[in-house]
Amino acid sequence: RLACQIKLTNNIKIIEEGRRKKEEGRRKKERSKEGRKEGRKSGWG
Repeated sequence: RLACQIKLTNNIKIIEEGRRKKEEGRRKKERSKEGRKEGRKSGWG
């Protein structure tokens, strides 16, 4: 029973980490798009 609980918590942690990484990747993509748009103005990218 204990091992099962540990496995479940580990799975939840892995899933949450994957979601966080996806969100970060999406944000980075959006940021890079914005950077390309206003790159000359702000000198970013």
